Amino acid sequence: MQRQSRRVRPPTTPLLQFLVALLALGIAIAALVLALLPHVNTGPTGAPGTPGTDGTPGTNGTNGANGAPGAPGPGGPPGTNAFIDYANFYALMAPDNPLAVAPGRDVAFPQTGPAMPGTAITSASATQIRLGPAGFYSVAFTVETDNTGQLVLALDGIELPATVTGRDNGKTYIGETVLIKAGVDNQLLTVRNPATAGASLTLTPSAGGSEPVSAQLTIMQLYAA
Repeated sequence: MQRQSRRVRPPTTPLLQFLVALLALGIAIAALVLALLPHVNTGPTGAPGTPGTDGTPGTNGTNGANGAPGAPGPGGPPGTNAFIDYANFYALMAPDNPLAVAPGRDVAFPQTGPAMPGTAITSASATQIRLGPAGFYSVAFTVETDNTGQLVLALDGIELPATVTGRDNGKTYIGETVLIKAGVDNQLLTVRNPATAGASLTLTPSAGGSEPVSAQLTIMQLYAA
């Protein structure tokens, strides 16, 4: 006769039963919470909080490297000339002047030297130079003489006292560079033995050698009135 088999149940204890019950209760509470969450309303948004104080400024950074130099700027307009016009005149002694120039007579400068193209400063005669437009002129002259004496510039026959120059000893030249004002166009300029001179002025024909000595007269217009 066979014995009928039976399933053996594991023994239960009060502690195990308590833990199972506690787990079931936790699951039930979690389900209840999840069921209630969609129905929970949030309250109104609170007012903004007070801004915090500014932080301490950071230290300055190091300077960056220098940039590349810029391209050169455009050139400026051309400058104006230091003078408007110029011309040179000269004489050879002899034969261009008599050896003695009497008081009140003019030294001749009959030969034309370098000049600006189209110059308005021209010879009017052997002793007279016609200036161009009214304005300021620089006048330089040298004349070799044997005796003491003086020379003066004259405009239209009127001597200019501020231009008197001379020498009082030895054989040398009389000369100077002065600034004069031409009040009108085309005035006539001369280099003169002053009318008040006590004697004729003797011009040196060949100082220091056999070649004729030159007398020079150079005129530059600096400003047109």
